[in-house]
Amino acid sequence: MSSFPGFVSVALERLESCLRVTPGLTGYCLITSNGQVCSPAKGPLLEDLQAAEADPTRVTSTAAAAAPPPAVVSQFLRPFNTLQPTVSFAALGTKLQVVHQAEGAVFALGPRRRVGLGVCLVPQGVVVLTFDRSLSLPAAVGAVERCAAGIRAACAAARLGGAGAAMSVLAQRQWRQRAQTAVRVAVTATKEARSTYQALSDGGDGAMSDLSNALLQLAHLPSLPLPQPLAALRPDVRAAAAAKLARQQEALAAALTARVSQMAACVEGLGRAVEALDQVPQDEPWMRASPVFHTFPLPRVRQLLAGVYDMYRLEQDSKAATAAAITALMVGPAAAAAADVAEAAEAAAAAAAAAGSGVEAALETWRLAGGGAAGAPRADARGLAALAAVSAAGKGPGGGAGGGGAGGVAGGGGGGGGVAGGGRLDATRLSELCTTYVSVWLLAPYLEEQAAEEALGALTEDMASF
Repeated sequence: MSSFPGFVSVALERLESCLRVTPGLTGYCLITSNGQVCSPAKGPLLEDLQAAEADPTRVTSTAAAAAPPPAVVSQFLRPFNTLQPTVSFAALGTKLQVVHQAEGAVFALGPRRRVGLGVCLVPQGVVVLTFDRSLSLPAAVGAVERCAAGIRAACAAARLGGAGAAMSVLAQRQWRQRAQTAVRVAVTATKEARSTYQALSDGGDGAMSDLSNALLQLAHLPSLPLPQPLAALRPDVRAAAAAKLARQQEALAAALTARVSQMAACVEGLGRAVEALDQVPQDEPWMRASPVFHTFPLPRVRQLLAGVYDMYRLEQDSKAATAAAITALMVGPAAAAAADVAEAAEAAAAAAAAAGSGVEAALETWRLAGGGAAGAPRADARGLAALAAVSAAGKGPGGGAGGGGAGGVAGGGGGGGGVAGGGRLDATRLSELCTTYVSVWLLAPYLEEQAAEEALGALTEDMASF
């Protein structure tokens, strides 16, 4: 394998980072393939490296230091060269029991687990880390192997890129700083967009339920029996209630539509956070292989954030379709608006000639809807129109007025229970549709909150201490 000029700097940086962020690690050293002990070496290993009359200055300079005595360096390679289950270290204890072996890695524990040792081969040397009993063996194995894997990845990237493509350590550090900034911004933007989206979605739960209740109340109103004293005292109460429910439906639908638009903006923010990572150069192989922080290279970071964005995009499509479907069930507001237009036209015509036919027709509709006797005072025209539209929708084909079919959401069936499409939309069918749409909204079938939390949690943990 061709050498990587920045190997020592990268390896020591990874070792120092691993020691800083992993409680329980107590020291490290790096020995190159030519037998040099790279500075700094920290922890109890330092004493062992300086044993056997080794000159202490030999461990303070990376470039010019002569190799320590062969017996000192060979002890780190002994577990790989023999089948002996123990290894001796002067500073760590007389005997360490080998407890775990993997390809290119050996882990040993001292008496009563007071000290542990991990030795990993890397392309241009040996990495050695020590840990104490506060760090469990599986956690120690994972931490040491991740550190060694990061060093190997840097060397592999240099090899793939070739000697001509390998950049200086300074240039790599500058690229890494840019990538780290981009990842921090993207993760922060993703968290903020998710938080805003969740708040809007939670508010939409109540809006969907309120709109559903208003639809069902208006649907039951034409056939709702009124007590005789109330009917005699206020024969226009049914029409007034219908007009109020129509206004409520209109306001609730407008608020729900605005909320869905705001949620769509949040999803667009999630998409921009992912796209921002594409602005970081990834032309060289090492740029795609090197960890941005501790573990994840840039393509893996993008993959995790893209997974979060994709689930929210699908969920937003579902919620938008659900909101459109439930608002399409409204017939009262459209009929009330048409009544306003008609009433304005009648008022204009009445200024020129007495036109009682319009009033008589409204009163006849009111009496057919179950209110008042002949001679009763004129009821709310908007309410009468809403009642007539709801009654017509419940009678099925030929009902005329209405707001169109209620199509399925996000891959569901289409047109079930539509009004203008000819389907019957009585109170029972309306209740079924409202329950379906509200349930789909509340369930959020495409959103896996735990998966999103795990992805962002892993990225946040990877960024720790940087």
